[in-house]
Amino acid sequence: MRNIARIVRSNLKFKHLQLLIAVDTFKSLGKAAQFMSLTQSAVSKNLAEIESMFDIVLFDRSATGTQPTTHGQTLLNLARTVLDAFEQTMDEIEAKRHAHGIRLAVGVTTLISPMLLAKAIALVKASLPDSMVRLEEGDLRILIPRLRSGELDILISPIDPDYMARDLHSESLYSERFQLVVSDGHPLLATDNLNWKNLTLYPWVIPPSPSTIHAKLRETFSLNAVSPPKDLMEASSPLSVLSLIQHRLAIAICSSQIAALHAQRGLIKVLPFKLSFRPLPISIISLKEKRHSSLAIDFMNHLKISSEKA
Repeated sequence: MRNIARIVRSNLKFKHLQLLIAVDTFKSLGKAAQFMSLTQSAVSKNLAEIESMFDIVLFDRSATGTQPTTHGQTLLNLARTVLDAFEQTMDEIEAKRHAHGIRLAVGVTTLISPMLLAKAIALVKASLPDSMVRLEEGDLRILIPRLRSGELDILISPIDPDYMARDLHSESLYSERFQLVVSDGHPLLATDNLNWKNLTLYPWVIPPSPSTIHAKLRETFSLNAVSPPKDLMEASSPLSVLSLIQHRLAIAICSSQIAALHAQRGLIKVLPFKLSFRPLPISIISLKEKRHSSLAIDFMNHLKISSEKA
């Protein structure tokens, strides 16, 4: 049996790891060769060399492209972890050498409290003034692939079982409650007996499907024996939601923290109606095998401290 530890320490090189990732990314030896400025025969030779080292087949070749075998996927995980750690280390060295800010890309869903994010960023900037934190908003369908590709470092989101997989790690921050909101002057604000039947007479704007809140609302309509509103709209952009609330007399659902912020500014009114579903856990989601930069670690620690004080 081959001595795997010795092979990894002595024989496996960066160019091998880069080649594996290129072949997996492009699903084609020819395209991987073009990307790496090599001939296809050179890529085939190097791939055969790696397979010979471990005495295993790493990719299945077919007319439709290359697909990693089980062993190949294991080695790909190692390749991504090593190269990711190397790039982060180089970024931090360069940042300190040239006083350029190190960067952190954070994916967030629209349900996340902007106050919490602002506090964590302020604390990071106080200790690392040259750092750059980029927030990218979206839903998990978009954010999780970007996390896996390395375009995002961490996600801040509710846990959705449909999207969580074995390669992802989650750490709970806080539990978020939700409220129904409308525009100032909405007829429902003058209604004494709010119930699901009179709520569904008006337009609604809800998070797009698939999402945890979308599913919970659909389930709630069913449990309360009412049909979903006939005038039902989906939107994830906060500005779009606010516009539909104000111009279409729509009802929207939002987190209690965001509702309080918008109500304080006079943009919305909170309906005195208690939703039956439980608070939603908000978590930090990251790749299990990822080595986080010092900036990412500081930011996550500040998020935890800020959420505890909220």
